Amino acid sequence: MKCKRTIAALLLLAMLLSCLPLGVLAAEQGSGNYFYLSAQTTHTSRKLLIRPAKVYYAAGESIAQALLNSGYSFTELDAQYSKMITRIQNVSGNFTFCGDFPESVTLLEQADSIRFLYFSEDTAAQMTDALQRLMQVTADYLDKPADVQAAAKTAYDDALAKYPGQTDTETAALADELSSAIKRYEDSLTEQYSVTVTASEPDCEITAVNEYGREFSASGNTLLLPRGTYTIAARIQNRIASRKDVTVSGPDSVSLTLPTGSWFNEAGFQLSRTYESMGAEDGSRFTDGLCVTDAAAQQQAHTVIAQIPDAYAGELYPHVPKAAGMSNEFAMTVSYRKTDGSAVTEQEFAAGSYVTPLRDAVRLGTEGNEVVFRLSREAEGCIQSMELKLVLARVPTLKSLRVENADGVVQAADLAFSPLTQTYTYRIVDTAAVKLRLETTTAGSTITVTSGNAQYTPDTDGSVRVPVSGNTDILVTVASGGYSMVYTLKLQPNAGKNVRFILVDADELEIRNKNGEVLGYTSEKNYDGTVTYTYTLVPKEKYSYVATKDTWYHTKKTFLADDDSAAASAYRIRVNAGDWMQTLALGSSSASGNKGNVALSPAFEAGTHRYTATVSDATNALYVWTGAEWTNITAIYPVQSTSRDELPAEELLLTDGKETGTKLPEALLSGSGHGNTVTFRVAQYDSGNDVTNYVDYAVELRRALSLRVLSVSRDGETVPLYRSDGTTTGYIRTETAYSVQVPAAAASLELTVLLQSGKVKYGETGTGYAASVNGETLPADGQISVPLHGGTGDETIRIVLTNEYAPGAETVYTIQVRKAQTQQVRFNVTPSGALVYIYETVSGSRVWPEGDTFALCEGFSYQCAVTKNGYVGKSGALTLEDGVLSFCGNTYTELGRISVALDTAKPDGLRHELTAYWPSFRGNDQNNAVTAAATPIRAEEGTLYWAAQIGKGHSSGAVSNPILVNGELVVYAGTTILRVDKDTGEVLKTGKMAGASDFAINGPTYADGMLLVGLAKGRIQAFDAVTLESLWIYTDPLLGQANCPITVADGYAYTGFWNTDENNASFVCLSLTDENPDTPDEAKTASWRHVQTGGFYWAGAYACRDFVLVGTDDGQNGCTSETGEILLLDAKTGELLGRQGGLRGDVRSSICYDTKTDAYYAASKGGEFIQIRLKQENGRWKLGTCRTLLLENGTDSTPMSTSTPVVYNGRAYIGVSGSSQFGQYSGHNITVIDLKEWEIAYTVPTKGYPQTSGLLTTAYEGEDHKGYVYVYFFDNYTPGILRVLRDSAGQDKPDTVYRTAELYQGKSYSAAYALFTPVKPEAQYAICSPVVDENGTIYFKNDSACLMAFGSALKGMTVVTMPEKTEYEAGEMFAPEGLSVNGEFVNGVTRDVTKTLTFPTTPVEEGDETASAAFGGSGAMSRMYHNTPDGQGGMTAGIETRSPALEIPIRVRSDAVTGRLGGLTCLYFSERGTLRVKGSFESGQMLVAACYHASGRMTLTRTLTETGEVTLDESSARIRLFLLDGSGKLVCAAVAVKE
Repeated sequence: MKCKRTIAALLLLAMLLSCLPLGVLAAEQGSGNYFYLSAQTTHTSRKLLIRPAKVYYAAGESIAQALLNSGYSFTELDAQYSKMITRIQNVSGNFTFCGDFPESVTLLEQADSIRFLYFSEDTAAQMTDALQRLMQVTADYLDKPADVQAAAKTAYDDALAKYPGQTDTETAALADELSSAIKRYEDSLTEQYSVTVTASEPDCEITAVNEYGREFSASGNTLLLPRGTYTIAARIQNRIASRKDVTVSGPDSVSLTLPTGSWFNEAGFQLSRTYESMGAEDGSRFTDGLCVTDAAAQQQAHTVIAQIPDAYAGELYPHVPKAAGMSNEFAMTVSYRKTDGSAVTEQEFAAGSYVTPLRDAVRLGTEGNEVVFRLSREAEGCIQSMELKLVLARVPTLKSLRVENADGVVQAADLAFSPLTQTYTYRIVDTAAVKLRLETTTAGSTITVTSGNAQYTPDTDGSVRVPVSGNTDILVTVASGGYSMVYTLKLQPNAGKNVRFILVDADELEIRNKNGEVLGYTSEKNYDGTVTYTYTLVPKEKYSYVATKDTWYHTKKTFLADDDSAAASAYRIRVNAGDWMQTLALGSSSASGNKGNVALSPAFEAGTHRYTATVSDATNALYVWTGAEWTNITAIYPVQSTSRDELPAEELLLTDGKETGTKLPEALLSGSGHGNTVTFRVAQYDSGNDVTNYVDYAVELRRALSLRVLSVSRDGETVPLYRSDGTTTGYIRTETAYSVQVPAAAASLELTVLLQSGKVKYGETGTGYAASVNGETLPADGQISVPLHGGTGDETIRIVLTNEYAPGAETVYTIQVRKAQTQQVRFNVTPSGALVYIYETVSGSRVWPEGDTFALCEGFSYQCAVTKNGYVGKSGALTLEDGVLSFCGNTYTELGRISVALDTAKPDGLRHELTAYWPSFRGNDQNNAVTAAATPIRAEEGTLYWAAQIGKGHSSGAVSNPILVNGELVVYAGTTILRVDKDTGEVLKTGKMAGASDFAINGPTYADGMLLVGLAKGRIQAFDAVTLESLWIYTDPLLGQANCPITVADGYAYTGFWNTDENNASFVCLSLTDENPDTPDEAKTASWRHVQTGGFYWAGAYACRDFVLVGTDDGQNGCTSETGEILLLDAKTGELLGRQGGLRGDVRSSICYDTKTDAYYAASKGGEFIQIRLKQENGRWKLGTCRTLLLENGTDSTPMSTSTPVVYNGRAYIGVSGSSQFGQYSGHNITVIDLKEWEIAYTVPTKGYPQTSGLLTTAYEGEDHKGYVYVYFFDNYTPGILRVLRDSAGQDKPDTVYRTAELYQGKSYSAAYALFTPVKPEAQYAICSPVVDENGTIYFKNDSACLMAFGSALKGMTVVTMPEKTEYEAGEMFAPEGLSVNGEFVNGVTRDVTKTLTFPTTPVEEGDETASAAFGGSGAMSRMYHNTPDGQGGMTAGIETRSPALEIPIRVRSDAVTGRLGGLTCLYFSERGTLRVKGSFESGQMLVAACYHASGRMTLTRTLTETGEVTLDESSARIRLFLLDGSGKLVCAAVAVKE
């Protein structure tokens, strides 16, 4: 049938319809009276407004009536059924409808005349058989049981995503696939297999739950289960044994061993609403008596029933101890439903704690709750658990209680009334009866009053008269829902005493009892015109009077009723207060400059006592400055709080004359319409009359209502919101008048109107905000579409904001919509494939073409760029005025043919053949840091090779993360880019950058002979990778921090910027081409930009020829809102191909691709591990499935992660934060994820947050190493430990060998293996992901500003080529020229170490036979050290590394006579008569040199115990050397050095 537009019906029909009853109800679902409905918009992008559903109706209802009663929104249909429908579900459109009915049918026909109704904007739409089937199967899906829906969810979601299909064939295919998915699952339930469950105890309740949530119960011990995967459990009372992931494909059996004994210390359970301190957990805090537990229920059914008064709302503190002897393997969790309806499921809970709260478990009222505590462990091949249930029952209470004597005078109790206090003592005046005035907290509760054996029922107003005879106990019982609260009133009558008061100079008098209740009196006029007030009071009770004059002036006195002087004569009262306040001002902060910026109306004068002040509802900040004649100044006001009642009021003593303001805490609520009244009281004590005189000044605080967010968009693009100055853009609270400019053809605008999101005031259920847009109620999500009327005339959008708690307050926002004419502009560009990129200058909104034609508006300002890699792009301002387009100095009048030709770029002279082992942040195009290099895996087998301080501090002047290009490291620091020798740390070459980076977090990126660096203020600079000379600079229009890794693919670079959590920032695509080689600082133009609220931070893209995948910040403060996104963009055009939303928090990791799983991985600050798969449809890439896994840190806090996953062999490795980002051992860990099972395999704790990304080596995976891989992470906490984790496929707990025992605050932590620990001065926080070269050397930096190299220890060295010079004269320096040396390392690597060697700094000497060469020892290599296990599971850091030396043979020409004794070499120089001893003495040895005359007589001896030189008698005829041991015996034969 041909689709038709909804048209106006005849007036007669409208009149007839107006006579129908307004309250006709739809039939109950399931009655059969329904039709199928769906609606969608198609004028921009397809959006399903109403997914296919059944609309039920009552007999006789029209289609229109059924739609109005359906719960869906049909604007203008609401007013008259006959009008055109221009808005469905608050989305504007030109809606038409079709169905299984003739064209003549209108919405005024009977509902039972149709079966299908489809709204769209497609005038050619038809209700085909295929569409009917698709509507029916998708709507019927919603009636299926939850497990059937879960099983077919993928097909259902796919049907909705593609609804209603591009062709009739596709529509039918969608219906078939969903029907088949449902049928496959339902059919699978029919064939069942017998599964025998053998439980360790008889009479168990045995159940199985399949992967879709369907539960099956056993008959006896036999389950009949269809094929599938199950959790099978056996339960007896609170004891449970279960097995997860049991696959059933035929008859099977399962054994379960139930836990025994009692794991909970149930008798020790305690519950309180508070705790007294955060000190020792000794249980002494549980003394408030609020939560009464039912011991009998606890003993019988492992259930605690806690009776919580209905007047209480707030946190509860359970003390849930384990039974004695229970180890830490028994983990406790808690599950319950929060007051907002959300569920807390299996959340970790601290067993035995006194300070761990249940949050949002109860609120004011009668609604109770159930809380389940569970202890679990893995044992006997299953999960064993025990439960303890806490039932939070609600007990009714009194809201108010008032006792009056027979004269109607209020009587005071010993305590002020509280709903939670049950016993009161009243010392009252003798009376025959009292009247109780009672009010319950919750409506519906009953009150019974008992005195003696008599019972009394209050009247409807809550009052009841009770006789009194002597001391009388009255019991007031409030009952509801099987629970009751009893209040005991102990009345103690006494003879009353009359006290008289005469107002001499006062207008009013109040007498209050000690609880502040006003008492009644009798009065008598005196002859002098004054009045005597007589009060009958209770002796020995304390009272106070307050006399008032002219409303604001008061005198107060406290007295006892048995004061004889008061009884004998009347109190004669005069009010002596004056206008004592000299200064009164309010401000928004304590700073003196803000004094008075919250204006008082009228302006302050001492004689004026009533004021108003208006404070924004977005803040609770209020400060006061006061000055007075007397220094006793107090601010008094009802408390505005989310957790306690207004009373008792806050009484804040102020300091007179302070320069800075004093804060008034809880005077206001943020994000609330509630005002308040603050009374400022200046008081003076009159000691002569024993009274206090005071004067009051009252300030009524009113709220200025404001929106939290106001923004406008059109077709998904932001529209600038101009303020009243016509230039500045963006919403601010202080302005209400705005304007926007849109094309005249714009059909509608989409508004985001977000109300203040403050917390609810104690005792209330909402914040009270409401808004309307052009008279239409704002939807709860704040998203509303506003239709425009067309034409060129301006329109006005009016937003009215109100709050039920601020009567009379109203804020009206206006948006003037200005129209602009649209022209069709067609570009003809050369070469083909060049991209034309146009965006509106002010809004930054991109203009997308239809084919090659752009719709541009006259009067708008545009920027245009035409680019292609390898060509010189053209860019600049584009204007369109009076049909003339101007661009790049050219004007065009033929708008259908704008010709732009690009020139081929000149050759750039770069060395494109350079090899780069680690060219970018993660080292490869997949952003997956997996290497085959043999990195160190044991602390004692590794060493710090060198540490070079490059740069300063840890901010913009710090050294960056390194990359490896052409066998060298490349880094930057401050405004310098550097090439660094990777073997020695020596700086080889430097270049000048245009500025510094923001935090030097990321390294450069290398591609095609070029280095790219992100600089502050939104810049990317390109350099020649060899000369380090600048090539070009890109500056983003939105500026921002350049903290994202730069990714390169197919000749283009991709990166993002950041401008705070909530502002816009760009993601850009830049051609690598050096378009003007003669200009080093040429301004690069972006090929395209994608602008995103929240921007991009640490978010490295995955990029290839076809698409780019990148994560975003979520545009929100904090990290728990589910507003994070991963974007799929066309690599060449920037078109948004898909947007994966709903991610928790910012996505601040790079996107990693794993070829084995063909999936992309990331992590979020909200604690999610993310997997995304893509798919191709009709040659276009689209988002496929997305899975998330919540990370863990063992605490209630968010397990943040900014770590780019390392993925290998079906497992992912990621760093996770603890409860405190910079708190030691606060739950920080390295998490290992099993991708097949989609679960955390295990976690290993760390001292600091492994905030960056890991490095995985496969070098040791072979047979001898049992499939192990090693993964490296740095702690971002001083000293910046480099840790390594050993893992293999299937491993489900940490490797016990690769752990390090670490002590903190008396507690030992079994942390990830500490491979290397920097010591001072290198010890510092480390935000650096490890980089590795082909030799297994790991390069990194930390906040010490040092660049470092850590690698395998040297095992030995071998001379490859001898030095050119090997013969020396004594006194010459050793010359290493020509020497070549290889080093052999523990990891099996052999490499040239020649340039790392240091040589003797002293000349060669006669007798030298070798020259020593040492590995390192100078420059950056002057200090090598490593960790060594301490033998107790820990590590000792900073152990000096002793590398083997190399002895290079040399020959020194000499006339010396040489002799050798033991380990000594002795050289005698006859020309100068000296003996030189080299080598080493063993313990206790000494050398004796004996000189002899020719006659044989000994003439001289010299003794040496250490090497050195000694002078002998050169005239001696003979010299002999003797080596003696410690006992004086010869070690060896004597040697003659002169004969």
